Amino acid sequence: MKTAIWTIVVLCIASTAQADTVKECVVDPMPECVQQNGAFADKAAEQACRQAVKEYQRTVTAFWDCQRAQASKVDREARKVIRLFNCRKRGKETCE
Repeated sequence: MKTAIWTIVVLCIASTAQADTVKECVVDPMPECVQQNGAFADKAAEQACRQAVKEYQRTVTAFWDCQRAQASKVDREARKVIRLFNCRKRGKETCE
């Protein structure tokens, strides 16, 4: 029975997600400067790479924040679907 309910939940969430504009969570590619061999050519190259790595770290943090927000939204939607299902199962006329 639980499997049937979760199947309904997943289908409802999937159809809702398609209707909504979903923000895509993305991470910038790894900075090229960290993939090269050898020491930095000079201090300027080192500083430029340091900045690229910091920016990369910011995108990774933003990615995880985005993922958490999406997971939270899906969780709230799933709980709502289950609540509405249980409401109808109890025979109530209106469910919110």
